[in-house]
Amino acid sequence: MEITDPKALAAKRWFGYGRWSAPYWFIGKEPGGADEPEQYASWLRLGGDELIDCRAHDLDCSADGRTGMWHGSPVPKLQSTWRALIATVLGYEGAGSYDAASVRRYQDERWGRSDGDTAVIELSAVAAPSVGDAEALRLTNLPDRIALLRTRIAENRPKFVVFYGLGNDPVHGVPYLTHWSEIAQRPLADDEPVVVNGTAYVAERHPTAFGTTNAHWIELGRRLRAIT
Repeated sequence: MEITDPKALAAKRWFGYGRWSAPYWFIGKEPGGADEPEQYASWLRLGGDELIDCRAHDLDCSADGRTGMWHGSPVPKLQSTWRALIATVLGYEGAGSYDAASVRRYQDERWGRSDGDTAVIELSAVAAPSVGDAEALRLTNLPDRIALLRTRIAENRPKFVVFYGLGNDPVHGVPYLTHWSEIAQRPLADDEPVVVNGTAYVAERHPTAFGTTNAHWIELGRRLRAIT
């Protein structure tokens, strides 16, 4: 049976933002926040591809007056999760310390862009307001999505893949570290980078977890650069 519901289509086909050929990949559990129909309808309006442009999606979703990251401001608000992940990129490229202005500029110009340097990917395309939410569509297509991610990695050979978010998958009761290891095709441990076929993989706590620091993410980027 053909799938026509935008949310069900997204749960199967939508993986996030950016481009598969980008050198820097980040894979999280799912988009945070409210599970709103508009975000899936917007994805379809923007082409319904596996990856779309982050800024275009934000502006399209904000067109009806809602406040997005870029909407109504000449510069974007710093998003709490992206901030740390962008710091990893900047550390990889040589930054010695965290600089909010540089992070904001990168978010505005390059983060998750169709012509940018990052692939910003989610294991599930269904937004969840909390990590314990076991909403029916959240991980319905998990085996197929893991298989496709492995295929795209083999095709594109990114410089690094950072998995962020630990704990247990609330739908299957499986540690997320197991899912991350399946994608990497190598057992992973928290904050221990490994290199497989020229790509560095590392699993990290979520950037908003208690006790994480900006300095940690800058240093992570430098560590990834050192082993690649």
